Amino acid sequence: MTHERARGRWDALQYAAIALLTAMVLVQLVHSWRGAAGEPRDASLTRDFKAFYCAGAVVNAGEDPYRNAPLQRCGSRTGAVPAFAQTGVWPAPLPGYDLALFRAFALLPYRTAAIAFLALSVAAAFVTIVLVARMSAAPPIVVFAAVAPVLVFGCLEWGQLPPLLACALAVAAYAARARRDTVAALACVLAMIEPHVGLPVCVAAFLWLPRYRFAIAAGMVVLAVLSVATIGIADNLEYARSVLPLHARAEAPAVNQFSLTWIAHVLGAPDGLATLLGSVDYAAMTVLAVVLAGRIARSNDAPEAVALVPPPVVLLGGTFVHATQIAVTIACGLVLASIVARARGLIWLGVVLVTPIWYDGAWTRLVSASRIECAVAVGIVAYAAFRALRANAAVPRAALAAAAYLVVAVALPRVPPTIVRASPDVAAYARANQADAALAPVAWGEWIRATPAASTATLPPTAGKVPLWLGLLAMIGGIAANARRGLVTSPAYQRPQKPNRKPTWTGGPGA
Repeated sequence: MTHERARGRWDALQYAAIALLTAMVLVQLVHSWRGAAGEPRDASLTRDFKAFYCAGAVVNAGEDPYRNAPLQRCGSRTGAVPAFAQTGVWPAPLPGYDLALFRAFALLPYRTAAIAFLALSVAAAFVTIVLVARMSAAPPIVVFAAVAPVLVFGCLEWGQLPPLLACALAVAAYAARARRDTVAALACVLAMIEPHVGLPVCVAAFLWLPRYRFAIAAGMVVLAVLSVATIGIADNLEYARSVLPLHARAEAPAVNQFSLTWIAHVLGAPDGLATLLGSVDYAAMTVLAVVLAGRIARSNDAPEAVALVPPPVVLLGGTFVHATQIAVTIACGLVLASIVARARGLIWLGVVLVTPIWYDGAWTRLVSASRIECAVAVGIVAYAAFRALRANAAVPRAALAAAAYLVVAVALPRVPPTIVRASPDVAAYARANQADAALAPVAWGEWIRATPAASTATLPPTAGKVPLWLGLLAMIGGIAANARRGLVTSPAYQRPQKPNRKPTWTGGPGA
C-alpha cells in the first residue's frame, strides 16, 4: 500500500508538471498565431481549423463544401468575406460525418470556435497521455515528452485532427484490453475522423474480433447516415469520386508531404502515376496492417493490437501523409514497446525517431526554443527506452541521443538548398484539371505549384523526412518480428480473467 501511495503521489506530480508544460505550450501557440503586419485579425489563427470551420459554415449555408467559391467566402450569403478568411481558405477534404462536427463549431464566432476546438484538442491529448501511461511502462512525463513536439504543439498550432485520432485509438486500445468490447469497437469507429487511418483499424477489428462486429457495423451505418444528412447523396458521391483523388493529386508536390505519391513526384512521375502508386501502396499496406494486427490479436489474446498496429503500417507511403499524422504512431509505439517479446528496441527506436521535429525552415538561429525542447524530449524518451531495455549507462546514452539530434537539427538548415525537384508547371496542371476547376482541391493544387516555397523540393527538408520514414520502418519491423509468435504481456499488466473486469498495473520495466 505504501508503494502504491508513493507511486500515486509521483504520478500526481508528473501530471502537475504536464499541466504546467502544457500551459507553456499554449503561450507559444498564442505567439505563433501573430500574423504578418497588416494581416486581418485571426487570419493566422489555426489555419487548418479555419478550413474546417468554413466548410462547416458552407454546409450551414446550404452549399457544397468542396467547391472553391463558397469555401473562400466561408459560406457568407452576402458575398462579404469575413476578415479572418480574407487571406484565403485552404480546402477541407473531410467526409460528411466530419463536417457534421464542424457545422456545430461554425455556429460560433470564429475566434470562439477556434478556442473551443483548441480546448477539445488539449483534452483529447491529455486523455491520450493518461491512457498510454496506464497501458505502457512509460511514466506520464515520458509520454508527454514523446507527443509534445508534434502531436501536441504542431497539431494545436494548426488546429488539426490527429489529437482526436490519437485519443480515439488510445480509448480503443484501453477498452479492448479491459474487455469493454462495445466501447472499444465504437472508439475504433471514432478513429474514422481520419479515414485513411481509421479504416484499417475498423477492418482489422471487424475481421479478427467477432465480438466487435455488430458495434462496428452499427457505427459505420451511423456515419453513413450522418454523412448523407449533412451534405446529401450528391456531395458524398462527389467527395468519393472527385475530391479525394484530386486532393491527393493537388498535394503531390507539396514539400510537407511524406507520402509515396510525393516520393514518386520527386523522382519525376506525373501527377496521375504518382497518385496511382500511392493508392496501390496504401491498399497493400492496409492489407499488411490488417494481417499483422490479426496475427497478434488472435494468437495472443491481445485485442488492443487492432488499434495499435495499423497506424504505423498504413502511414508509411500512401497518397496523403503529414508529420502530424505520423506523430499518432508514437502513442501506439509506446504501448507496443511495453508488451512485445522481441525487437522491443526497434519499436523504441521508432518512437525516438518520430518524436521530434527534425527540420523546420523557421529555424534560422542556432539556439531556438523549439529545437531545445525537441532535444529535451528526445533525451527523455531515449532514457525511458534504455531503462526499459535494461541498458547500462542510460543517462549518458540518452544525453548522447539528444546531442545527436541537436547536431542534425542544427546542421540541416545549413545544408545548401540544392533543388531536388523544381516546382511543376502550374499552367499544365490547370489544363489537366480544367473540368474540375470549380472544386477546391484544384485551386489548392494551382496555389501549391505557383508557390515555390510550397512545391520546390530542396535537399534540407527532404533529408529531414528520412528520420521519420526510418522511425516508421523500425516500428513496422518490430511489429513484424512479433507477429510470428506474438506478444508476451509485460509484468506491468495483468490481463483480466473475466469480461468487464478492470485491469491492474503493478509497475513495469524501469518503474
